[in-house]
Amino acid sequence: AVISSLIGAAAALREKNIKRIIAYSTISQIGFILLGLALVGKIGLLAGLLYFVIHAVAKTGLFLGAGIVEQRCKESNLDKLGGLAKAMPVTAAGFLFCSLSIMGFPPFGGFYAKLMVILATVKEGHFWIAGLAIFTAILTMLYLFRLFNGIFLGQREISFSSKGRGSMVACVLFLGIVSLAIGLFIGQLLGLPNIAVAQIFR
Repeated sequence: AVISSLIGAAAALREKNIKRIIAYSTISQIGFILLGLALVGKIGLLAGLLYFVIHAVAKTGLFLGAGIVEQRCKESNLDKLGGLAKAMPVTAAGFLFCSLSIMGFPPFGGFYAKLMVILATVKEGHFWIAGLAIFTAILTMLYLFRLFNGIFLGQREISFSSKGRGSMVACVLFLGIVSLAIGLFIGQLLGLPNIAVAQIFR
């Protein structure tokens, strides 16, 4: 599981197509989910379930955000994009929030999910796997910073359509806010996956 995470992260670092970067990221993050589930114990299973939910929310936001960019700019090459934050501030904000969650920045939900997986791995005595997971998390930060920077920061040299689907933009922002809210209310929310884990281990 951790090897697939590493391979996916490395591929995302080299890729230039924005949707493919997010797709490779999904491969990498699924490795984290499987790592948690593979630990079998209650903590690992709880971490895997929590990671699955948080990743699904944030990654949906990223795919929607990338779709909006492609729709309005008719371009998906990261090298040809840039400077769209001023033209698309709401999309940029939602995309940033979702990215920060997947990177594992506190207080976003992804931070707690990633931390739980790593701590569960350490608790089971798999220190080298935990080390690889941490290294993969660092690569995740690098390729998502690169993705956000390439799309939204710098100078804008590409033309874009002012017409966009407001519902899609609103969804990206909503999913970004949910990613933050999960982290802020993690204590209350942890009770939900805990119930599922308790049922499995009865």
